[in-house]
Formats: sequence, C-alpha cells, structure tokens
Amino acid sequence: MQRQRPGIVKAAPVPAELSEDERGGAIVRSILDELDALISKQTAQQRVAFVWGTAERGGARLIDPLYEQDAESLRISWDSNEINRIEIESSDSRRFFGPESPIEPTTLLDRLIPMVWAYIRDGGELPPGINRFASLF
Repeated sequence: MQRQRPGIVKAAPVPAELSEDERGGAIVRSILDELDALISKQTAQQRVAFVWGTAERGGARLIDPLYEQDAESLRISWDSNEINRIEIESSDSRRFFGPESPIEPTTLLDRLIPMVWAYIRDGGELPPGINRFASLF
C-alpha cells in the first residue's frame, strides 16, 4: 500500500455509469469533502483553550499558533458574568492567572460569544489586532 503525503487530497472513486457531468460533479464534491475534513483536522489540532475561575468570576485563553514555536492568545476575563477585559498576548508576555483547565475551543467559544457580543453592544473596548481573531466570532 502506497503511503500518501500529509496534506494531499485525492478524490474518491466515481462510478463509471455516471454521465461525464455527473462524474465531474462527484469528483468535485469528493475533493471538497476531503478539503473540509483536512481543514477541520488542522484547525482542531492547532487551537488550544483554557479556562480558570468560575462562571461568576474568571477568565479564558484561546491560543492560536502563529509559526514555529510562537503563538498568540486571546484572553477574556469576566466578573459578575460580564466581560471586563479582552486582551491579545504574544507568547512571550503570558502571565499566570491561576490554575488553568483545558477546554475544547468550540465549547469555550459557544460560552463566550454571547458575552463578547454583550460587551461590544455596551461599548466595551476591543484591543488593536482583534481582527486576527474575528473568524472565531
């Protein structure tokens, strides 16, 4: 069995009885499905999320790798169930805020998005560079 290089996308076999147009469409769909799976896998492996504190008072950090060993994190703190600070930190400026527990990034985002939108609607300030994290919201 020949090994496939990582990142190479191959179309699934298409039945010969399909017309040329149907076969072309099936090949394109197969490739798009493979690309979606590859992108989802890479994204899931890259993002890491942590939370600390409680639902009443605490914070969360979503870490996005940039290149090599460098990373950038979006840190969101809350008090009384309201966001009081949003910061972007580079890997060399991380500070310790207490015991952090790993959490699935999608679970964290599902919990944070309503709070972030309320923070924005109430006139909360967003840090420069927040656009790099815009795709999350």
